[in-house]
Amino acid sequence: VAGTYNLTVNVFTGAYDFGANLGTKNFTIAGLKTYPNPTQNSWNISAKEQITSVQVFDILGKSVFTKAFSSNEVNVSASKLSRGVYFAKISTAKGSSNVKLVKE
Repeated sequence: VAGTYNLTVNVFTGAYDFGANLGTKNFTIAGLKTYPNPTQNSWNISAKEQITSVQVFDILGKSVFTKAFSSNEVNVSASKLSRGVYFAKISTAKGSSNVKLVKE
């Protein structure tokens, strides 16, 4: 499995241990919904938890939208974005989730 590991080698016996993966755990925001997707104008994002921020990135990883929120339902305008695929990082107090968004 790809990742970053701590490798421990016993030079006398040749025994080795990769240890635990240092990657982050998957986190799913309860009740997370993004709609309409694909969209022409804006995406609505809702969750059972309070959304604290939304960051939208283009396919190259460039941030094209960032805003702090304090609500269970938010609206992200896509009117100034070009057609294509985007990724949103949606954060709550408990963690964050990433979703794929499409602009028509």
